[in-house]
Amino acid sequence: MSYQGTAVPSQAAQKVITVAVAGNPNADKSTLINAIAGSRFLGIPIFLAAMWLMFKLTFDLSAPFGDWLDGMIAGPFMRWTAAGLGAVGAPDWTVSPAVDGVMAGVGFVLVFLP
Repeated sequence: MSYQGTAVPSQAAQKVITVAVAGNPNADKSTLINAIAGSRFLGIPIFLAAMWLMFKLTFDLSAPFGDWLDGMIAGPFMRWTAAGLGAVGAPDWTVSPAVDGVMAGVGFVLVFLP
């Protein structure tokens, strides 16, 4: 069975395609994709490559936003919170846990959201 216009990477892939679609002369692209991605030997490497690609895209595309968010929380938001608490007369022992503890902790968690 010949698949013209389809790039077959190896003889192993050709064998998988032939075995998977041997009984179906009307095999379409979906059947071919299922035969390759769901095969015994190629399924796991294809899955791992797809997971790596999703990981890289997620972290590489969200890194600028995470850096911006970290800079905003560690900079202006902490200063504004400390100034606001100081303006209402909060004692220093409450300002430090609020700014250095709560704000820093929430900021640390928010950086991982994107």
